[in-house]
Amino acid sequence: SMDDFGTGYSSLLSVARLRFDELKLDQSFIRAFREDIASFGVAGASHLLSQLTDCDLVAEGISTPDELHLWLQLGGRYIQGYLLSPPLPENAFFTWRDCLIPPVLRSVRTVGLQDMAGLWQEIHA
Repeated sequence: SMDDFGTGYSSLLSVARLRFDELKLDQSFIRAFREDIASFGVAGASHLLSQLTDCDLVAEGISTPDELHLWLQLGGRYIQGYLLSPPLPENAFFTWRDCLIPPVLRSVRTVGLQDMAGLWQEIHA
């Protein structure tokens, strides 16, 4: 897994040269992607990159229902953040997982990457 993808040493070159099973999109993009078109674009491009390289993409720092909804609209499947839970000890995690995961992920209309500009306009209308 490449943590904090998009910042520091987790560069595109690393993704190209090393094979990862999972990229974790840095929370700074998630916090800004509703208001900043560049962060929105990075989130969408990261989603496409994960598809092309056949790895999972995790959105770090999902803390509001609006962030979750937009992430799901972009086609995101994996999340991490306080919306789900604060950090837990290992034994508490397994109890929590069975209770929470199914109700959180509901069916959401997703958009193709070619429709990202339309989605941006929709959330800012």
